[in-house]
Amino acid sequence: MAMMLTPILKGFGYEFNAVSIWATKYNRLLSSALIMVGVVTIVCGYSHDEYAFGNYKNLLRRPGNPADDFLLLDGAGAVLINMGVNIIVATAVILAIGGDINGPTIGGILTIAGFSVKGKHVRNMIPVMLGIIISGVLRGDGAVVTPAAQLALLFGTTLAPVSGTYGFFAGVVAGFIHSCVVLYAGAGYSGVNLYNNGFAGGLVAIVMYSVLSEFFKPREYSEPSESMKPKPMAKPDLDLNDLYFHE
Repeated sequence: MAMMLTPILKGFGYEFNAVSIWATKYNRLLSSALIMVGVVTIVCGYSHDEYAFGNYKNLLRRPGNPADDFLLLDGAGAVLINMGVNIIVATAVILAIGGDINGPTIGGILTIAGFSVKGKHVRNMIPVMLGIIISGVLRGDGAVVTPAAQLALLFGTTLAPVSGTYGFFAGVVAGFIHSCVVLYAGAGYSGVNLYNNGFAGGLVAIVMYSVLSEFFKPREYSEPSESMKPKPMAKPDLDLNDLYFHE
């Protein structure tokens, strides 16, 4: 809708003026709060299920495809641990590049936490994040810490299944391409569509899956964690004499 309406409005002389509101002074307070939330979430996961950490290790083997329902395959305990770890890692990455913890980046971090139930974990997110960081460093002039780059770093993890399905290097390439595409994907609608990273990520995923699937076999893993496998029904303890009627 935005891609159609924006050019029409521009054609009739309407101008779109971008407004940027970006807080930079709350890193210590907000990062401490996020890390605390992550730790509490991990503790809750362990308290919920004694098999949680073992199941979490199994969760990390999954590619992160739409069919990978972590809650169903690995249990609530492992999912809570995954959410907590991802919150801490995403916060740490933003701080490590000299970024800012504020409303938009917290939104990105909590989005990662939400999709930790189905699709994202540290093994398939890190390669994508690394590719985005490499792209920013190569462009220079502080490109890695601009607001757009920080948001791409978080929301670009929408491409985590590429890394999980086709490997570490594919994830790095996906992140690198996404970092470049997302900067210009919104030019056609002047930022009116706020779902810019999702739009750019969809374009990158379509191209990469089409190319990679021609040359590489996708990695699949759908085995449920041991504690989540259905238990065999116990045989009833019957006395054979009970099967006969006695006068």
